[in-house]
Amino acid sequence: MKNLALIFGLATILLSDVNAMKPAEQSKNAQERIPIALYTVNLQPPVEVIMFPSEEKVKLGGLMAREINLSCSNYNGLPVYAPIRIRYDMSLNEVVNSLCESFHVEGIECREGSMPKKDFEKMFPFFSQRL
Repeated sequence: MKNLALIFGLATILLSDVNAMKPAEQSKNAQERIPIALYTVNLQPPVEVIMFPSEEKVKLGGLMAREINLSCSNYNGLPVYAPIRIRYDMSLNEVVNSLCESFHVEGIECREGSMPKKDFEKMFPFFSQRL
């Protein structure tokens, strides 16, 4: 349920029209926004990877780290044909190729956008804590 809320929030943010703002607001807001990319493997259930390059993080299910390496035979009940390897700094093509190889699919849906830093910190409060 938490992932569904996260995905809904990200989809809303990705589809919002940032271009309607005034140029001064855009430049100020651009500094306070975090770029994100959402990759979806269209299977049942869908597999979603969210990348936060500026925060050096990638999220797959309940895992969030700089790099995700999973060697398993299935993920959420779906067969996995090759290890799932994703790093925060991978290019779009590298992520797509990795996910296609892992799940034996032909294509991956990708959406890119940004979200306000304050919303990111609300969703992931442990990032705003400094040890």
